[in-house]
Amino acid sequence: MRGSGAMKKDLFIELAVEEVPSGMSPQIADGLKSGFERRLGELAVGFDKVVCFHTPRRFALLISGVAPRAGDVTVESFGPSEAAAFGADGSPTKAALGFAKSKGARVEELEVAEREKGRFLVFRKKTKGGESGGIIARAAPEVIRGVRCAKSMRWREDAAAFARPVRKISCFYGGRPLRIEMDGVPFSASVSGHRFAGKKPFKPADWRAYLSGLKKNFVIADPDERMKAIEAGVKAETRRLGGVYRKDPELLETVRGLVEHPLVLSGEFEKKFLNLPAEALTSVMKSHQKYFPVFSKSGGLLPYFVFVCGTPVKDAATVIRGNQRVLRARFADAEFFYSEDLKTPLEKRAGELEKMVFLSGLGSYADKTARLEKVAAKLARMAGKTGLDKTLKRAAKLSKTDLATQMVFEIPELQGVMGRRYSEAAGEDAGVCAAIEEQYMPTARDSALPRTDAGAILAIADKIDNICSCFYLGMKPSGSSDPLALRRQAIGLINIALDRGLDFSVPELAGFVLKTLEKAPYSDKPAAKTDEICAEVTDFIAGRFRGVMVEGGAKADSVEAVISAGFGGLPECRERLAALEEARKSKSFAAVAASFKRVVNIAGESKGGKVSAKLFEKTEEKKLLGAIEKIEKTTGGGLAGHLKRLEGLKNPVDGFFDAVMVMDKNAKVRNNRLALLARVKDLFFRVGDLSKLSVPGD
Repeated sequence: MRGSGAMKKDLFIELAVEEVPSGMSPQIADGLKSGFERRLGELAVGFDKVVCFHTPRRFALLISGVAPRAGDVTVESFGPSEAAAFGADGSPTKAALGFAKSKGARVEELEVAEREKGRFLVFRKKTKGGESGGIIARAAPEVIRGVRCAKSMRWREDAAAFARPVRKISCFYGGRPLRIEMDGVPFSASVSGHRFAGKKPFKPADWRAYLSGLKKNFVIADPDERMKAIEAGVKAETRRLGGVYRKDPELLETVRGLVEHPLVLSGEFEKKFLNLPAEALTSVMKSHQKYFPVFSKSGGLLPYFVFVCGTPVKDAATVIRGNQRVLRARFADAEFFYSEDLKTPLEKRAGELEKMVFLSGLGSYADKTARLEKVAAKLARMAGKTGLDKTLKRAAKLSKTDLATQMVFEIPELQGVMGRRYSEAAGEDAGVCAAIEEQYMPTARDSALPRTDAGAILAIADKIDNICSCFYLGMKPSGSSDPLALRRQAIGLINIALDRGLDFSVPELAGFVLKTLEKAPYSDKPAAKTDEICAEVTDFIAGRFRGVMVEGGAKADSVEAVISAGFGGLPECRERLAALEEARKSKSFAAVAASFKRVVNIAGESKGGKVSAKLFEKTEEKKLLGAIEKIEKTTGGGLAGHLKRLEGLKNPVDGFFDAVMVMDKNAKVRNNRLALLARVKDLFFRVGDLSKLSVPGD
């Protein structure tokens, strides 16, 4: 909401908290920003903009350009429905009287308003605007309490739930402290800097003084500025060590959320550890220690690491030695695990999978791998990838055996990677080794996809099996909750199929997996009938396909039209979508779509049937049939050509509707006309259900 009028002021709030996990801070900051924007709008408080900075130990929220006074506000309170509020003679019922009393009003002051579910009583109370600072101070606790966190906690019985305990709250309006009372949280008229390196608390005169004062006290409040400082330091240190800087956005963001004032340092480790798989070393450095590996120009690892310290130190050498000691111990453990794992070939570890539960109620990982062999073979046949049977069978059999190794047990994110390493050491076929690693790809939203057909097929088989297994047990994602990352797996499945051009029927493959689960002696009864579960799985994957296509630039209604006409092969759906999107660029297409909507509105779910020309009563029926048959017999030009030819149906369809009463009293005539429209519908459904499109005139 834009503020208006003179004498605007800035208001800023700081929440000092105990250390918040790195990944949660941006979400909380967004929640605070949007929460204040929404609430101030409701309270008619004018402002220019809201900004929220965050560090691990504070959230700093600026509301700039606050208007001195809020506008008048009308608050609506809804009561019983009109039918329940008044009797047959129009007199108010107990429900109406009770509602009026609860609002301190007379029944005559109540109004009736239209809502989605009907007409209801409403009491409208107009409140005059007051001084903005006081309004914001009173509203702030409610907004802060309303911020949703992935994991919240209460540190006292009377405290609101928040990500971590709030230790104090500070607020300044127009350069002066503005008291905020919130659940016993101490209010402070001053701000503290870094908990170890900061000097005395200070009283900022304005937002700039607040930010500069924090910097003098070793706190960079702006997360973007902090990330740039970290990246610049890591880049400089990497080059100083003779390495090549390799940007890692995810690690940068994680480290940004761990420090208030970054100090970039580096250390080294023994060269002997470079004999270990590079993936194991980088995983330990990045995932466990939050260190930045140093790579050579050729892409290999150098015996150095760069790390970020969150506290200014006088003796950097001591800090470096401590980090080197920790990393050396972890690398020594990895060295031991690797040497021990190599003593037992993966094939001999297959028996250990029988003791490892896949999902409670769906057997062991041994059962899972046996199922993967069947699913991968089925998928290869559906996608027309012949000659992969031997590779897929072997890769599926060994796919989960690295879960029984010490290295993967200690560092789970190395699953698949170590499977490839160990299978290579055992002399397995190169295609098998690649597929074992690629089964888990993509490991993140924008990470690499499988590079081989065998790896792509095994990856899709693994993901569809995981999704179907969870739905089979009733473990479906809900809202923002998706603990087993089924949405990410569905998106990965889609991207792999599109990237490799693997055209297979999603419903058919899901049905195959579910039937396999249903027949398995180790599985519990499904949460619902398998055909119902199959429909749910198909809808779930179709929903992710919508997201992928819209994110890629497609119109949402075009995607809906394609899916509604049949969701089977993913590349085939994308091809139909591309043809439809291209056709929509034509000026005449909107008119064609409008004509088709008339067809769908009348034909409905009619399955059609044989059309008999003997039952025609109008020449327009004959003309429409002739136009249909011409298109049905014409080929060439692919889907784009087909859509272009469909433009020729507009006039025959419009003429048909102008001259013919479809719902004739004679059942034979009526059904014949419906069958004719069903053939029109089928021609369009080769591409999409155009009735789902938003076209001019709707």
